[in-house]
Amino acid sequence: GRALEFGLALPEDARVTAKLYTQQGELVATLADDQFFARGYYGGPVETRQGPGLVWKGTNEGGATIASGIYLYQVEAITPDGRTLLRAIRKIVVIR
Repeated sequence: GRALEFGLALPEDARVTAKLYTQQGELVATLADDQFFARGYYGGPVETRQGPGLVWKGTNEGGATIASGIYLYQVEAITPDGRTLLRAIRKIVVIR
């Protein structure tokens, strides 16, 4: 299967947590768990990015390929001094 890369634009250093859930709120996959990222751009064109974005291979926590459907992507970025830089939830449609 194909992987999906989620980009990040961080104006400051931050610890990032990003997870995918079913519409019922069940955890599907953890892409980052309180992972440190230096300020910069992650994902997108190679020549402008600090490094790769958050990559999801279309599998659940156990490594099994997930079914077609609508999933929720939740991301949060917190600065070292505790300020929230980013907190968002987006829908993702998976079609197999």
